Amino acid sequence: MLPTISVIIPVYNEERLLAATLATIQRQDYAGSFEIIVVNNASTDLSADIARRLGARVVYEPTKGYVHSLKTGLDAAGGDIIACTDADTHVPTDWLTNIVAN
Repeated sequence: MLPTISVIIPVYNEERLLAATLATIQRQDYAGSFEIIVVNNASTDLSADIARRLGARVVYEPTKGYVHSLKTGLDAAGGDIIACTDADTHVPTDWLTNIVAN
């Protein structure tokens, strides 16, 4: 049985780039299950709404800073494996498959 993966994406005002990042994660060829957790780090734009509309689970971290966002995402994660990426990143379709294989 393949492990479940939690993908954590810390976000601070990334409404222009977030949809494209989420699309690359949703197109993964991974045969197991995975969840996408967007950590809204005190954003004042529509990042959280975009993430929610595109199927990501949104959790909030009011204290600004990547380390705070990452900790909140880790606390919310339920996967056997944790993968993190930035909100302005396009990951290859085999990203999660390769994480599990290695």
